[in-house]
Parts: sequence; structure tokens; C-alpha cells
Amino acid sequence: MLKDLLRKLPSFALFIKNPRPVSCRKMAVSISIALLVASPRISAQTDSIFTISPRVGRYIDAWEREYFGIFPGVPDSDRVILLHTVTDTGNVFVVTSTLGNLKPTPIGQNEVTELAGHIDSLEEIRAVENNMRFYGTVDQGEGRDVVIELGTKKSLWGELLFADVHGVVVRTSDNEAIPASGIRSISLTHLFGNGSLYGLGSGVLLGVLLCGVSGVSGGGPEAGLGVFFTMILGSAGAAVGIVFDVIRKGIGDSKIYGNELPWNTSAIQRITAECRYPLGTPKMKQLLAGVDNE
Repeated sequence: MLKDLLRKLPSFALFIKNPRPVSCRKMAVSISIALLVASPRISAQTDSIFTISPRVGRYIDAWEREYFGIFPGVPDSDRVILLHTVTDTGNVFVVTSTLGNLKPTPIGQNEVTELAGHIDSLEEIRAVENNMRFYGTVDQGEGRDVVIELGTKKSLWGELLFADVHGVVVRTSDNEAIPASGIRSISLTHLFGNGSLYGLGSGVLLGVLLCGVSGVSGGGPEAGLGVFFTMILGSAGAAVGIVFDVIRKGIGDSKIYGNELPWNTSAIQRITAECRYPLGTPKMKQLLAGVDNE
């Protein structure tokens, strides 16, 4: 059915770039059903515009189309909608756009369900397709501590949990959803990063190489001198690394996002690499779905 849809609707060309495993398809549908049940906007449609998924709302804009990889042929200024009509023969769905750049095209209930599943479980689908290291891992155990500079010039500190096209979820006293439109910058809070660790390790390794393993771990005066010499080199290496980290922080390398850049898939992927839940959870996706969707 999806192949037929692809043939008659060119704008679905990036809907699914690669064939998905059956298990991934089932996962997409199950997550979609969970979000549909959780969202009152889905079950109480009062007009002809149908909400495909709470993650995109009723109007699918350019940012959402780019992130979810759907309807690539529609101009950025236009928004895609799904019209829904109940007839004597059942539900009728028609895909079109508000400015008319997308020719009205009927689609079936199965295609609507599959599209919703694709949107609701996009992160899991991409993890499978790209063999990402955290596939199958919902909780990475710990997210990076970040400081988020808001548009109000206030700052928010917390653990980075999840990011998508609408913003980020951060753990402060509670899980808090921050819309992308309200974020000026996101920076890592750790002053001392890999530089200090690499410097310390390099210094210790140099001490071992110069003094020899026996000169560091053995007995006698030579061992004591070797340990002392290795500690000096290790401390010097760590100091050099700390200076490197301070310089990096000063020139802004600790910033993983700034609003001088677009909030697009590339930016979201950089932030996701620091998140505790890179694939998200239904609850977190629900939180972000409500921050700025129509």
C-alpha cells in the first residue's frame, strides 16, 4: 500500500528512505497508538483538519518536514495538512497544503497509520537504519549537565534528557520542556573536559616510559624517584590539559548550540549526543509536542 502511495504522491519520496524491519514497523505502530491514546486532540476532532500525530499538530511546517523527512517538495512557506471527512462509506483522508502547493491527494487509513507511526517513532527508526550505538538503549544512565540561556536572558541549569524538532527536555526539579524558539544557547557546564584527562594520562605514560615499569612499580630508591618523577609529569600534563580546557571554554567550544544557527536536524543530532534518552520516551515526546504545535 505504501508503494502505491509513493507512486501517486511524489512528495512522500522521503517518507521512508529504506525498507524497515518488521519489528521496527511494529514498534512504530505501537508507539503511535500509545501517543494517539494519550492525546485528547486526536480523539476530539471538531473540524476537517486531522492531527496525524501530536508531534506535528494539525499543520506540518517546514522544520517538521525537514526533521521527520516527509513532504520534501513543499515550499518552506507552505504548511501540509490532512483533511478528514466522514462519509457513508467511511473515513476519507486527503493530503494537501494551506497555500495549494501540494495537489490534493487521497490516502487510505493504513497510510495515515503508517505515517503517524513514522513520526511518533522516528528516533528509533533512524537508530535501526543507521546502526547507531544506542539502539535498544532507552536510558544512557546519565545526560550531560547543561546551562540553557533563554530568550528572556535568564538561564536554566539541568540534566539534558531529550531533544527533537520542538525543543529539549531538561531535568531540573522536574522534567521541563523548553521550546526551541525560546533557546538562545545550550552549553556544557563542565569546565574541565577531555583535555585535563588526556594531559594527565599522557604525563603518567611519559613517566612510565622514561623511568621504566620497574622504576615506577618496583622497590628501592629508584622506584621512589620514578614514582615522584611520574607524578610530576602527570601533574604537568594535567595542568596543560586544564589550560587547554579553559581556552576552549573561553572561545565557546563548550557551547553545543546557539540561536545564530538554525534549529535543524544537524543541530538536534549534536544535542542528542549529550542526552540521557537519545531516543526519547512517549512522555517526553508528548511534553515537547505541546510546547508550540498548532
